Amino acid sequence: MFRILVTGLLPHDSGKTWASAIFLHALRSNNINAAYVKPIGATELWRDYKYYMESLKRGVIVSGDALKIASIAKDLGNIIEIVNPAGFYTIPLDPQNYRWKVRDYLDDSQIVSNVIFIGRLTNCKYSKPESVHILVKDNLLNTTPVLRQFIRQTLEHIRPQPVVISRGELVPILVDEAPVAADTCIDFLEKKYEALVIESYNNVSTPTMGSLNATIVAVVAPGRINLYRGEDYRRAINFFSPWRKTGSLLVGDIVKLIKPIHSIETLPVKDPLSLDESHKELIDKVSSILVRHAILT
Repeated sequence: MFRILVTGLLPHDSGKTWASAIFLHALRSNNINAAYVKPIGATELWRDYKYYMESLKRGVIVSGDALKIASIAKDLGNIIEIVNPAGFYTIPLDPQNYRWKVRDYLDDSQIVSNVIFIGRLTNCKYSKPESVHILVKDNLLNTTPVLRQFIRQTLEHIRPQPVVISRGELVPILVDEAPVAADTCIDFLEKKYEALVIESYNNVSTPTMGSLNATIVAVVAPGRINLYRGEDYRRAINFFSPWRKTGSLLVGDIVKLIKPIHSIETLPVKDPLSLDESHKELIDKVSSILVRHAILT
């Protein structure tokens, strides 16, 4: 078993999901039984409304990134709760509640525990994965009345029905429970697949502790993907771990301490997830690099 951990250099829009699709396709095209995992993911309802609606059709909350990959790897859609063990959606705050004090509004909007309104945790510790949904009442009350009403009307489609919690109860779920639950599902998938492509979130160095057991770590930025040995990446994280929590470590903290084993230049594409002929050269290049570093044999 080997794992590729895909991380991003930028807080947003590094291209992690696109790169994950490339790695997954490269592995599968070489007859490797590979799966994709988004251990923890939060999606903006306002920007990615269609993925929230897709979640409702499925009856479970799933992050947008996981749904994107499931659209091109259909088999993963059948185990989507395991592919994305911790999925959340955020909601825009109502500036009227802040009396249009823009600085306060912007500051609060940047705190993820202030804007997550719904989520799901799936635990794969037992023979059958178990899921629970949560609804954060404080944050739902802090959005616009029309949006709040819309959300309440959609809840009937979700199974199991969400447990209502406070914002204070959300924080330990994000910090402690979600990473632990996600790692149980990574272990679950590891027993069924030969390889895993694990996508981190934002520019966090690793989504969970278990995700660090990677053979290769890919750091993605627009125009370039750097590949690092997993052991080098872990060693750099361990340098910080005595005084900083792993979840607070950013990719930028790590890569300045280690050297890549390969660097791939990339170009923009019309449809990043189409994996059509425009991706063939890049997929072939990734495959050859993985062969060279004894990932594929």
